Amino acid sequence: MHRRNTMSKSPQIAAKELDKILVEARTLLNTAGDDAADQASAVTARLKNALHQAQDRLNAFGTDVSDRARKTAKVTDEYVHANPWQAIGVGAAVGIVIGALAARR
Repeated sequence: MHRRNTMSKSPQIAAKELDKILVEARTLLNTAGDDAADQASAVTARLKNALHQAQDRLNAFGTDVSDRARKTAKVTDEYVHANPWQAIGVGAAVGIVIGALAARR
């Protein structure tokens, strides 16, 4: 149960962290216009670092999502092989519900 809560919160946490990095990047860009030429390279380095961190976090988030999708597919495949008739029943029920909803429109 705790694992599900952590998984559902991870996109929100990643989004908040990414938002913080992007806010810092925007601030740095605004500062870059006001800084003297000798400070421009330091601001540029900080900006590159912030953007690199954002890219790393997005890549890690994408990897996490891919891993969870693979695990879910594996568990589903194992369940269908272990319980084929139940899987057929669930598929038929879902098809009926989708058909009924589509017929209403």
